[in-house]
This record gives sequence, structure tokens and C-alpha cells, in this order.
Amino acid sequence: MTVPPGFRRNTDIPKVLVLHKAILQHQEIEERDGYCIVTPLRAILDLLKEETEDRTQLRKALRESVDRGLITRRQIELHPDKKSLLALMGVGSK
Repeated sequence: MTVPPGFRRNTDIPKVLVLHKAILQHQEIEERDGYCIVTPLRAILDLLKEETEDRTQLRKALRESVDRGLITRRQIELHPDKKSLLALMGVGSK
């Protein structure tokens, strides 16, 4: 779960929940039925940077997201972390 950098919680955070603290851009957020989530691209990049998930699983998630149209190749090409994303996909940057 991504929360603002100043987020405070008075009780323990459940062990199944990992908090990511970040300032999100509008284009990194998708609104669902009464709640917001980060885009698949943002979620994959967060996990890639934290190095908490196996790169093979992240590669699979990225490729499947592209195949399903959840992430476009244009989004990857225009992203500041393009090099990391292309490397994860196993593609050299241009």
C-alpha cells in the first residue's frame, strides 16, 4: 500500500501489508469503486527498486501487463526509468 511520506499509524501494521511511502503523480493513480490504487507500472517499479520480489516474477508481471494492455510500450518508452524497465523485460534500450 502506498501512502504519503508523512503517514502515521497509531496501531501496528498487519504483517501481510507493506507500506510504500511516496508522493504519487496523478497519472500513477487509478480510481476504483471508492478507493484508489497505483498503476501496474508504478507497482512493478516500486517492487523492482525495493528488490523484495524475485526479478523473474517481476519480469513475468511486466510482460503480462504489456500483453494485456495494462501497460503500453509507449508508457515504457516515455518513462524516466525506461532503461530499468527494458532491462527487466530483457530488451536493450535504444
